[in-house]
Amino acid sequence: MTVFAVAAIAISLAIAGPVLAEGSVVLSTTYPSVVADKGRALTFPVEVTNRTGDFVTVDLRVAEGPASWNPDLRDRGFSIRTVMLGPDKAQSLEFSATPPANAPSGDYAFLLRALAGGATVSELRVMVTLRDVVSSGITLATQFPNVRGQAGSTFSFKFDLANKAGVERDIGLSASAAQGWEAMFKPSFESKQVSSFRVKAGETQGVDVDVSGPQKLEAGEYKVVIVASAGADKAEVPLTIAIAGQSRLAFGTSDGRLNTRATVDQETKLPFILKNTGSAPLPRLTFSSSPPEGWQIAFQPDRVDELAPEQQIDVTAIIRPSSRALAGDYVVSLTASAPGASDSKSIRVTVETPTTWGIVGLLAIAGVLGGLGWVFVRYSRR
Repeated sequence: MTVFAVAAIAISLAIAGPVLAEGSVVLSTTYPSVVADKGRALTFPVEVTNRTGDFVTVDLRVAEGPASWNPDLRDRGFSIRTVMLGPDKAQSLEFSATPPANAPSGDYAFLLRALAGGATVSELRVMVTLRDVVSSGITLATQFPNVRGQAGSTFSFKFDLANKAGVERDIGLSASAAQGWEAMFKPSFESKQVSSFRVKAGETQGVDVDVSGPQKLEAGEYKVVIVASAGADKAEVPLTIAIAGQSRLAFGTSDGRLNTRATVDQETKLPFILKNTGSAPLPRLTFSSSPPEGWQIAFQPDRVDELAPEQQIDVTAIIRPSSRALAGDYVVSLTASAPGASDSKSIRVTVETPTTWGIVGLLAIAGVLGGLGWVFVRYSRR
């Protein structure tokens, strides 16, 4: 062998690095065999250890394994191909792979290889058992499923939506209720409305649900079912909303006028309409008035045992001014009331002089005029 050939070999060995004995560099992992779900990326740590007293440059390869899984050795977001290790030092990496969604269940093997100076110094075989996704369902829960309020209100609920499956997935939310009811879904502490949530495996998502119904509802209980679904998994929570009846009363004249005429010591009848405009029955309705002194006011009927929602009846107010009332305008307040509801109307009453007194006045005037005429005729002849 010539001097030049020996020199060339020496230079190449110097470039490639020292030839290392097997076991001088070790590939290891805490998890040489793992179980993974279809379609779910898997990662676990791998360590490269230099057991020599020198600096060593180590090339890393995924020598065997299904390429469709995209197996790789990574660190800090980079694919790692070579590491340089100081004497008796180690470097941690991460082995990653993603089984395709259509990959059949079974066992898969990956061979990781470390090379130094072009020679294999260590190998690590990793076994992956691929299984079908285990779906343990979803859960949907709220602490207060029963509420009470008035018609036209918005009722708020807080839910916990949990993904019990082994994979991240989208979970849709909807509501089942009678016509006119609506439900809006929002992430907890957020204002945006959504119809589905992406929830990671084993995690729980907070959900705010606002439920509203028609403006006019009869008193009673109403059911709204909140439904969460993802594939074949489904969870339902029935909500009970108790609508308390609203007490409202309308009391007014049949023709809308708030004035009438009356005569001293005579009865004037003023027709009214009494209507329950609320959503709850009105019991024990009574009538009252605030008339001037000496006036008499009565109602027909004088009381109503119960008035159903939207029911109306005719009521007559009978007004009798005092015998000492002077001609002019008076204000009379009339009120219909029930427990929790009332309505009043102020009526202007114009009091007129009785017709008989008008006739008496005319006769008196005629008498005075006649007497004056008689005096004039008698004394004018003298």
